[in-house]
Amino acid sequence: MLTGELASELQQARPADRVTVIVYWPDATAPAGVGFGTLKEHLLDRLAEMPGARVNPLHGMPQAIVQAPAASWRAMLTDWPDLVADRAVQLVANRPIFHTLGT
Repeated sequence: MLTGELASELQQARPADRVTVIVYWPDATAPAGVGFGTLKEHLLDRLAEMPGARVNPLHGMPQAIVQAPAASWRAMLTDWPDLVADRAVQLVANRPIFHTLGT
């Protein structure tokens, strides 16, 4: 599922702007007989096909980092509408989150 924040970033970015996305599986489970690692690998292989894409699979974790030009992301998401709607996979804008520790 594509978050609203990421959709806005992709809409505002120039085609050549590199957009970094966190691909996140909130429930890192797979259907019976299929390992989660296999599902993650297939998705990341597909995303790596985007022109200019760089993929950091973060092995052993339910996240990955994918960076590609905005034009490549737009084309991928247009050609693969199921990824946009899939609630098992979250596509999140890479934004720092700052926390204030208790005083």
